[in-house]
Amino acid sequence: MDSLTYINSKKYPIWCKENTILLLAFIFTVIVVYIFPHFGVPQLIIKLIFLFLLLIIFFSKNDIFWLSWFFIIYSNPGNLFSTGGAVNIYRLPMYRIGAGSALAFEELFLIIYIIKAIIKKDKHYFIFGNYFKFIIIYGIFTILYSLSINMNIDSLILSIRAIMRWIWVLLIPEFIYDSDKLAKTFQLIAPFIFIATILLFYTHITGFYLNDILSGEYKMPHFVTSTGLIRVFDSYSILMFGLVMALFYICSENQYFNRTYLNLLIVCSIINIFLSATRGWILGLIILLCSIFFMRGFKFIKQIIMALLIMGLIIFFVNMFYPSIINQISLSFERLKTIQYIFRGDPTAGGTLSRLTVRGPRLMALFRERPLLGFGFSIDFFKNWDMHLGNQAILFQGGIIGYLIWMIIFLLICLIIYVYGQKPYVKYKIKNGSMVFILAMLAIFEEHSTSGQMWGFALYEYYKHLYLAWLLAAINASLLSSMGNDYLSKKI
Repeated sequence: MDSLTYINSKKYPIWCKENTILLLAFIFTVIVVYIFPHFGVPQLIIKLIFLFLLLIIFFSKNDIFWLSWFFIIYSNPGNLFSTGGAVNIYRLPMYRIGAGSALAFEELFLIIYIIKAIIKKDKHYFIFGNYFKFIIIYGIFTILYSLSINMNIDSLILSIRAIMRWIWVLLIPEFIYDSDKLAKTFQLIAPFIFIATILLFYTHITGFYLNDILSGEYKMPHFVTSTGLIRVFDSYSILMFGLVMALFYICSENQYFNRTYLNLLIVCSIINIFLSATRGWILGLIILLCSIFFMRGFKFIKQIIMALLIMGLIIFFVNMFYPSIINQISLSFERLKTIQYIFRGDPTAGGTLSRLTVRGPRLMALFRERPLLGFGFSIDFFKNWDMHLGNQAILFQGGIIGYLIWMIIFLLICLIIYVYGQKPYVKYKIKNGSMVFILAMLAIFEEHSTSGQMWGFALYEYYKHLYLAWLLAAINASLLSSMGNDYLSKKI
């Protein structure tokens, strides 16, 4: 049989030496970003430390480790490393390259991995590669088109950054390219779901993010004051990637990881996402959890019972030191129930939603001024863009043509996952695991349509780009490992 296969007797432990090193690297990053400034360490020294770290990363052969570290810190657990303003000293550094312009640490990290991908001797096939190369070309065309509207140096820099983020989708499959690399990535990232859960309850109990405590800049998390609902937003990419992969490993009946451990990860992700009270995230979660119905036989019943038992135990123990958790769950559920107002004809969802009645119509009115190609990366685009309007934002930015490009590519990705997932040799190796990935893509589109933009060119949260890049790399690695070397030899 092929050397690339999911029929593998290797079992990954919950914790290994590299997990310890990664945790220490995470703690070291926290110390440099937050503790050093309190002791008066100059920003120049901190910037040099991160430049030296980039040098280490460039020469390191352990790319899975460093990519996992990068993925975790930009998930912002405890709201740590959240970007903040350029003058904020409690952030990952920015390096000034001229008057009014600078390179962020994440951009230097991206450049390092572009170089590493180029000089790599062994190249790896990416099933969706041509689609995203086309996206980059389309982005360059959009810049040229935008010059004919109204574009200044600021909008040009922002547009280049918006395009560069999509390079991650092409890069990650060069380093996470088979089932073993993917399993190693999951092994490193997964424990941080538990850390994110601890930080979630820490924020609920203290009323502050860990970022606020360490920086001394206290900013209360978002409260819905009329009800007392506490809404905490962090760790999204860790939670979603961990949830997708845990469901995938269970549905594919893979033996890489202990099943109880996977269920713990699933339950912790559910608790974090549900307590955020973000309706789009919760609906995406519900879509993803439909994966259990693709488990063979009656295993989905056992899965539901196991998850409910673990969830009940966690809530029981948490309730001992945080009695308000039951009330917060109830308030989150009440917020979710406001969706019913939309189906009853109230587009404001009981006065809790403005994007359907105010913000959406405002953006669509602008779209009708340039319906074919949109406003591109013009000054007007960045002035009026709304991150909470996914589909309308794509129409506003790219017009009908741009919207068709993005939607056709999205549908082709879903179609390819389905077609490859139904091939007998893929079905044999990962069972119905491919359905988890299709549901993950559908969850992305649901969140894009209801909560915040996750598809198209825009400067939305960096963690969303990274989640999409890691997800597509996971899909690619899983399918190619199932199809084997005979398929790859025809493609490379």
